[in-house]
Amino acid sequence: MHSPTHREETMVFGKKKQHIDNLNDLYSQQLQEQYSVENEYLDLLADLNETASLANLKEALVEERRRTEQHRETIERICRRRNLDPEGHSSKGMKALTKSVGDAIDVDGEPAVRDLVIMTLLRRVKQFEGSGFEMLRTYADKLGFDEDARDHQKMVEEENVATAQLADVADNKILKGLKTYD
Repeated sequence: MHSPTHREETMVFGKKKQHIDNLNDLYSQQLQEQYSVENEYLDLLADLNETASLANLKEALVEERRRTEQHRETIERICRRRNLDPEGHSSKGMKALTKSVGDAIDVDGEPAVRDLVIMTLLRRVKQFEGSGFEMLRTYADKLGFDEDARDHQKMVEEENVATAQLADVADNKILKGLKTYD
């Protein structure tokens, strides 16, 4: 197994810049980023479940949390295969998404509207999360990490199913009971 070497970070635009020389380095960094994404997402899901009002949405959020915990465990397993600490990187993109979700759901008004806001933002987060799995699958395949590629592909497929299930809750449960005008 190839383990990425630790390199000193340089400063660019007043920020630390990570040194990445090859696809394996990038793959390792992105695995750590995806692990961070999953952890941030788990925290967000707990908050969203407290805010949601519709029982079907709460159930979907519980199921999404279960699936996300499994994905985090899969990423941990892949990191162990690569002799990589999963907590070596933080996802600034996911932190920004999480903050925007928190800001957006901090509103007064009709519970069904808030539930729809939750679903809208959740689907954005799912896009971010899913694209990470797709990218990791592609990198693992190119690097010849067949077992990693299979694990990432499984997560991509699960994300596609989850996205469809969440869309169903939004379209067939929340929107059906929502007032369009006062």
